[in-house]
Amino acid sequence: MVDPNHPYAHLLSAAEKKYCGAAFGYLKTVNEQDLSIAKVMAGASTGESTLGDIKEAIKFARSVEDAGYFGDYQSATALEIFSDIHTKIQSCKKLHDSAFDEYLAYWNDSNVAHIESGTTTLKRAIVVTDECIHDLTVTLDTLARHRMTKAK
Repeated sequence: MVDPNHPYAHLLSAAEKKYCGAAFGYLKTVNEQDLSIAKVMAGASTGESTLGDIKEAIKFARSVEDAGYFGDYQSATALEIFSDIHTKIQSCKKLHDSAFDEYLAYWNDSNVAHIESGTTTLKRAIVVTDECIHDLTVTLDTLARHRMTKAK
């Protein structure tokens, strides 16, 4: 649910509030988990993190992101106005899943190419996540401005 104190909250329907709240919540979770993985991976170069720490961070991030996506985000109906954003959020989820799969494949065969490929995919996922946040914000602002203009 969108924060009831948000300046646009009164301009949104209950369904719009639910979708925006779920979408922003999921994207926030994704950002936090991506940052967490990056910190653990960066610690490998200084000895602060082990390969085991990295593997656990990836598995944890996946489980938290899955909970946010399947538990919260998918329970909110993507209304027509948000259909493009919904498609992009689905792409964001798929990219994250691909990155996690690729990273975790390293522990099956110790091929460093999995780490490189996982990193490339995760970087793309991060870009798409940022685009989702931007697009959702712009759509929400446009919708609110349109409704404020109609109300005058």
